[in-house]
Amino acid sequence: MVSTTSATASNHHPAGAAGSSASTKTKVRRGRPRLDVEPRRQRVLTAAAELFFQRGFDGTTLDAVSKAAGVTKQAVYELVGDKLALFQAVCKYTFASRDTFRPPLPDRLEDLQPSLEAIAHRLLDHSLSDGILNLARAMVIEGIRFPELALDVVDAGRRQISEILAHYFEALSTCHFIGSIDALEAADIFYDLAVGARGFRKAMGYQEPLPDAVTIRKRVEVFIAGYLAPHTLD
Repeated sequence: MVSTTSATASNHHPAGAAGSSASTKTKVRRGRPRLDVEPRRQRVLTAAAELFFQRGFDGTTLDAVSKAAGVTKQAVYELVGDKLALFQAVCKYTFASRDTFRPPLPDRLEDLQPSLEAIAHRLLDHSLSDGILNLARAMVIEGIRFPELALDVVDAGRRQISEILAHYFEALSTCHFIGSIDALEAADIFYDLAVGARGFRKAMGYQEPLPDAVTIRKRVEVFIAGYLAPHTLD
């Protein structure tokens, strides 16, 4: 006859309890934390930009990007995403990484024209830089496949410039150099006079001389006389 007490005790043997505890213990993955995520992501975007602009979307592979960036293919997925996500990130990164500028205000009203001329030259340098031209070419090539992306990129780039110029014109008004104006409208008109479609034409291979200082001065004079004059304080 088997003792009930003995059977009960055997069901609660310490070894059984230890085995149950061990089977439910969660394994903790150990490893050093990654403190270089952003620098690695920047390397991936820089490498991808060069490859996309040289080879196009179809000619670029994640293997080539990972090799150029010095990271694994899995790291590219973790840091950015798949190839389409990488292309989108590169387009945004190209505009964001451009050397944006904050034009200084003139000290006197008499300095307004030289100030605007300096801004016009800076806008031309920006619009005709290699990075922006390469991006424009990529948008033309891939725009049919990704029309929404192309529109978003072009709009984001123009909006970035417009906001910088609008801030400048708002500051002119605040300092009483000019009266109250539609700053975004002024920004768009000034950009069209200073730069227009030169960047796009150059990206398409059209060769034309850059506007010289005299041409820039005349364009700024047109802007002041035709748009700012009604708002300029004497």
